[in-house]
Amino acid sequence: MIFIKEHINSLPSYINYNRLDKNYKESGDIEHCTSLQSQLHGYENFSEFCLNYTGILENYDYWTLVESFNKDPCKTLKYWIYDYLFNRIVYKNSNSSSTDILNKILPRWIDKFPSNVCDIVPPPLKEDFNKEKKLYDYATNFDTIDHKLRDNGYKCTREAYVYLEEYVKQYKEIKQECDKTSNTKNYT
Repeated sequence: MIFIKEHINSLPSYINYNRLDKNYKESGDIEHCTSLQSQLHGYENFSEFCLNYTGILENYDYWTLVESFNKDPCKTLKYWIYDYLFNRIVYKNSNSSSTDILNKILPRWIDKFPSNVCDIVPPPLKEDFNKEKKLYDYATNFDTIDHKLRDNGYKCTREAYVYLEEYVKQYKEIKQECDKTSNTKNYT
C-alpha cells in the first residue's frame, strides 16, 4: 500500500487536535462562555472555542495524547489554543486581537495551572507561530510518517510527497533564519 494523503488524518498531531476540537465542548462552562462572549462582541467562533477550552481545562488530567515524541499535553494544548485564536477567530475577525481574547481566558488557565506546571506565554507573532507549529507538528508526526513510508517501501503519492516537502522546506527556512540571526526568534 502506498502512503497517501488520506493517511495524513491518522497522524498524531491531527488526531490530538481533532480530539481537542470535538471531545470537550459538552463539558464546557456555558455560563462562563456566554458571559465572555457578551464582553467580546463580534468575535466569530469564540463561543465554540470557549466551550472547548473550558471543557479541556475541566478534563485536562484525564486526556492523553496519541503516542509521539511529545509527552507534554500542555505544549499540545498551547499549540491548539494559539492555532484556534490566530487561524479561526482572529483570522475571521479583522478588528480582533488574540491578546484581547487571551486576557479574557487567562484567569481560568492561571486557576488551573501553576506557572511551573503549564505556563502560557504571551502569543508569538502569527507568522512565527505558524512556522513553529508546522515544525512541531512534523516532529510530532515524524515517527508515524517514517513507519508508514518504511512499510510501503518508501512509496507515496504525489499529494503526500508535496505535503511532506512543505515540512522539509519549513525546517530549512527556519534553520536558515536561525543561522542568520543572533537568536532573536524563539522557536521552541
